[in-house]
Amino acid sequence: MRATVATVLVLSGLAVLPDTAGAKGRAHEGCKKCKIGVMRMLANKTKTGPISRICPNITAVPSSTPNERAPAAYCPGLVRGEGKCVVYTFDQGGDFGLDKSLSSRPDEPGEPWRPILATRPGELWSAPAAAVPTQSPIFDCTVMSFDPFCCGSAREIGPKHRLVPLGLATYDGLMVAGEEQKNSSYPVMTLKTIMASNKHSKVDLLRLYLDAALDWKALKNLINSGSLRQVRQLSLSLELRDDDMWDEYRIILTSLRAAGFVPFYIVKQPTARFLALQTGRLSLYSSYEASFGNTKLRSRRGAS
Repeated sequence: MRATVATVLVLSGLAVLPDTAGAKGRAHEGCKKCKIGVMRMLANKTKTGPISRICPNITAVPSSTPNERAPAAYCPGLVRGEGKCVVYTFDQGGDFGLDKSLSSRPDEPGEPWRPILATRPGELWSAPAAAVPTQSPIFDCTVMSFDPFCCGSAREIGPKHRLVPLGLATYDGLMVAGEEQKNSSYPVMTLKTIMASNKHSKVDLLRLYLDAALDWKALKNLINSGSLRQVRQLSLSLELRDDDMWDEYRIILTSLRAAGFVPFYIVKQPTARFLALQTGRLSLYSSYEASFGNTKLRSRRGAS
């Protein structure tokens, strides 16, 4: 989905209105409530206590670029064992640490992957680098890494781990990329089509990179279409960089919570900017690494 950023910027540049600077300034002033709403949705506590209780143990996998990206995390308790689990990741740019940690097997050759395992989510929340390194659990998941641009043609990366040059969209067909990819077209599918074509009834972990407005609207479509009902947990890299999107950010994160997804891990990215908004102990930053568990699917009978 990142490949479409340039196209979005070019199209938005065509719709220049008079007094743009003044209009944007007034819009930003009116967005304080939206930003506070976003900040609360990304808080690790509610009125009834810590919301991380959905996942008592968290596994966090360091990025290959730790100075730019915080560890991505998942909840082992929401991953089916015995080789039943399914993992989809989109637009990771070749950073397959999380993917490989879930597809690894005891008999797999090569250097073992050693994610960070935190037994107390609160500590990981506030200081992920201080967590104790340990061997990751072995799940032997079927992992599909989707990226139409980073890494060439479709191929097997490892046992049960496949690279697929395909993008996620609200329709099945072709999408035109931005100038960075020379306006080339690439295939896209909906999540429902991808799951059906691979005969996957559930996805244990879905990882998305949300940067441009188009990425956020794709998540909104997944929520509104009911496509997330069979997803057990979400791992999201969040960028809050569009000043005209704060109301949309708030609506999407609120809708995600209403759909049953509760955060169990949220940390700001190493490169995140403080957005000069603070209420009590809560502060707002420009980018986060966040993971959410699906409480509705978890409580549904026969969900495992």
